[in-house]
Amino acid sequence: FLWFSSPRRNEAQLPIRSFWASAPENIDAAYEDPVEDMVFLFKGIFSNNLGMLKPQSTLSEKLLSWPLFINSGNDLEPGYPKPLSSFGLPESVTKIDAAVHDKTSGKTLLFFDKYYYSYNERLNKMDKGKPREVEDVFPFITGKVTAAHMADEKIYLFSGTNLYEFDSGSRKLRRRLKNNHFLSC
Repeated sequence: FLWFSSPRRNEAQLPIRSFWASAPENIDAAYEDPVEDMVFLFKGIFSNNLGMLKPQSTLSEKLLSWPLFINSGNDLEPGYPKPLSSFGLPESVTKIDAAVHDKTSGKTLLFFDKYYYSYNERLNKMDKGKPREVEDVFPFITGKVTAAHMADEKIYLFSGTNLYEFDSGSRKLRRRLKNNHFLSC
């Protein structure tokens, strides 16, 4: 499902395929690069073979096995889907749990387990260094980040039953909220 807020619509969630017919079901993570006006969808159905990524055998499963790059229209971009390693991630990363594009820095944060990588969208490459522990940069988050969102120069990270609001520049915690904060419940 795609969650959004709009004064013109009453529904808060709609199936992703109502926006992009070629999108897979049950995606793991997604983010939008507003500068390029592109949406990235990640779906990780991988078989591990000595740390190597091995896509499933049928064509339809292969299309669902790689991160998908979908433009502002309804079609898959040429050259996609691509493996996670095409972002510069090591092949040991087989699933992205959450992703968010930080408009302030121009970087996309790709979360997995209790770690994240920083991807420089303008240079099209991963920032140098090993993955960082989420808790080292975003204090008070001790569990896995399951969803992420950015609005009004604030990064929102969902973990467990909580939603953490951070200043995008300083990474300082502004508020800890319940994870249904945006649902008007």
